[in-house]
Amino acid sequence: MLTIQQVLLNPRYEIISGIMVLLSCASFAFLTIPTLTLFESSLFTNVEDFASIFFLVEYTLRLYSSRDPRDMLEPLNVIDLMSFLPTILLILFPSSASLFSNGGLSFLRLLRILRLQRFVADFETFKELELSLGLPPESVKMSQLKFARVFSSLATLLFISTGLIYTFEHSSNPNIPDFFTALYFGLCTLTTVGFGDIVPVTPAGRAVVCASIVAGIGVVPLQVGELAESLLGGEKTQEIDRVMNEVKKERDGRKRAEREVERLRRIIKEKDKEKETTNK
Repeated sequence: MLTIQQVLLNPRYEIISGIMVLLSCASFAFLTIPTLTLFESSLFTNVEDFASIFFLVEYTLRLYSSRDPRDMLEPLNVIDLMSFLPTILLILFPSSASLFSNGGLSFLRLLRILRLQRFVADFETFKELELSLGLPPESVKMSQLKFARVFSSLATLLFISTGLIYTFEHSSNPNIPDFFTALYFGLCTLTTVGFGDIVPVTPAGRAVVCASIVAGIGVVPLQVGELAESLLGGEKTQEIDRVMNEVKKERDGRKRAEREVERLRRIIKEKDKEKETTNK
C-alpha cells in the first residue's frame, strides 16, 4: 500500500499539481477583467477557491507525512504556505474580503507558479516527468531540460513581475485595468523595449519596474544565451549521433566483408584439399 509521501512524490500527481497551478494562475488573471459576467466571475472564483483548498490539503499532508518538520521550512514549502495564505486569512477573517480580492495580498497566489520549478530541478526529476507522460526513455535529453529551465525561469519572472505591477498599479493607474494589460507592460519592461504608452504612477509600481528592467538586462540575455547554447548543443549532439551511426555502419560493413573474405578463403582451401585428394 502506498504511503502519503509516495503518492505526493509520484510524477503523475506532480503533473496534476502542475495543472492546478496553471488553472489557479489563469483564474487569477481572468478575475482581473472588469467586464466579466456574474457567471464567469463565479466560475473563476470557484476554480481559484478549489485550487487553494487543493494546495492547503496537500501542504497539510506533506506536513503530516514529513519525518522531519524542518523540511517544511524549505523555500518551496514556505512559498506554498504563502500562496494559500490569503485563503486561510479570508476564512478566518471574512470581514476583510476586500484585502484578499484582486489586489492587496491576493498577489501571493501568483507564487504558486514557482512550484513548476520542481519539474526542472534535476535531470532525474525531469526524466520521470516525461516518462510519466508516455514518452520513450531514449527521447529524454539534457538539452530538453535546459530548454525547459530557460522557459520556466522567464515565464516565472514575467508572471510574478506582472502580478506585482497589476497589484500596485490597477487601483491608481487607469492604463492598467487588468492583468493582461499589465502582462503586456511587464513583457515590454522585462525585454527593455519600453514603448512608452504605459507608465507606472505609484512608487511601488516604479520600484517593480526598475527591478524588472535590471532583471531584463541581467537575466534575459543570460537565459536566451543558455537557450541558444542548448539548441546548438542539441544540434551538435544529433550531428555526433549521426556520425557515430555512420561509423558504426561502416565498421559493421567491414566486419561483414572480413567474415565474407574468411568464408571464401575456407571454401578455396577446402576445394584445394579436394583437388589434392583427387590427384592422389
